[in-house]
Amino acid sequence: MKSRIAALLLIAVLVLPLAGLALSVDEAYAAGDVTFTGVARDSDGNPLTGADVRLEWDAGDTGVGVSGTVTSGSDGGFTVVLPGTYDDSIANIVKITYKKDPLMMICDDVVLEDYAISGTTFDLGEVDAVFEYTMGKNMTVVGTVKYGSELIPGATVSLLRSNGSVAGTDTTDSDGKYLIECEPGTYTVTVKRGGFEEAIKEDITVGTGTASSSETCDFQLVKTPEQTYWGLDLPHLFTLVGLFIAGILLIVVTAYVVYVRRHHGRLKIVDDED
Repeated sequence: MKSRIAALLLIAVLVLPLAGLALSVDEAYAAGDVTFTGVARDSDGNPLTGADVRLEWDAGDTGVGVSGTVTSGSDGGFTVVLPGTYDDSIANIVKITYKKDPLMMICDDVVLEDYAISGTTFDLGEVDAVFEYTMGKNMTVVGTVKYGSELIPGATVSLLRSNGSVAGTDTTDSDGKYLIECEPGTYTVTVKRGGFEEAIKEDITVGTGTASSSETCDFQLVKTPEQTYWGLDLPHLFTLVGLFIAGILLIVVTAYVVYVRRHHGRLKIVDDED
């Protein structure tokens, strides 16, 4: 009997805190509905018609979040109904994402405390996107590689992510131009070509914030400094050494020919048998 009572007490000790946690979460997000209305607009302030509007509602630090997606109307208007009860004693933040064709636009976080609640409805008003970009590798980094006014073909152009991995590469054509497709982000662009120093440009942003979907990044190359010996570069040094060796060989051959001619006929054959 005592063992049964001890077991029940142990179960109560383990279960009751969990039940209390569940009840606290349920209290913060009790059964019910909250309606969000607004007008979806792109980064230029134009209404988004037929866009997928996704709302994600996070209630404070409860770890509980709900989300829902609807399609905006002809005027960009949308109405999203999410389950939950609004609690003004905790931070309530809504994240909004617009998706239309290949374009995705992300809005600033909406803090519900900044809006008046009418019953269980929030009128968010006109909600503009602050980021606009194309999903997938539909961004481009383009440019021209030159040395002075000379177009440089055959240069290797690389697009590097912040962790150093390669996002894309291209080789400049006969006009010194390149094009690399990439995802939205911030990159480092490098150019390598024999006879020139490596060129690097950092913080090239494409497709996020106010950046356009195509970023131009031109390069002016600098020739690699020539290594000299006694004031001569390697080609001239090799030429000079070659001429010196050729001169020595010419002198040796000439001396040999002269020696042979002067001693011609004076050589005697000695017969060892005699």
